[in-house]
Amino acid sequence: MSTKRAETQVWGKLYEFAMNPDFLFAQAKDQVKQLQQRYEHLQKEQQQILEELEKEFVKRQQVITEARKKMRADAEFDERMRELYKVEERLKRRLTTLEQEIDTYARLDWEEKVKEYVADLQAGIGELNNAIPKTPDEQHRVFLMKKQLVDELVSEAIIDDKRDIQVEFRAKIIDVAVSKQILNFPINGEIVIRL
Repeated sequence: MSTKRAETQVWGKLYEFAMNPDFLFAQAKDQVKQLQQRYEHLQKEQQQILEELEKEFVKRQQVITEARKKMRADAEFDERMRELYKVEERLKRRLTTLEQEIDTYARLDWEEKVKEYVADLQAGIGELNNAIPKTPDEQHRVFLMKKQLVDELVSEAIIDDKRDIQVEFRAKIIDVAVSKQILNFPINGEIVIRL
């Protein structure tokens, strides 16, 4: 298979991928479901930590009450209080991390991000597909822009035994800043599809 024919087939499949976003939307719905499950898990974990904090508060109050009743403050009391404060600090740090992640999930409109991504992708590919470069510089610029899209979106291209190209696409829907804020983000916001 010639390089030109391979490039044409890959670009054709890329165009088909972008202009028929049902694949992306189906995958996005699956990821929305995963995100919702993760969000619910985080909320349960948050509730458990709040309950643990309440228990630690009660323990601390019991230790203080006991020390007052016995009218003493000794090394044993000091050590017990240090242990209780360490546990409380650890729980509060985890709670803060969870609350930040929950807030990110609450503000994340995944479906809207997919729609925006698809619209931008379709506009860019449509423009490149309809481009009629007149000068060698324009031809080179269009080639570089197409190459950039192929590099970004094509994960793998394989020529099968019928000399057809099977292309695996990846679409990075979520931006890096958001994926860093969300721990255990499903496949880093990437959707993979084979055509």
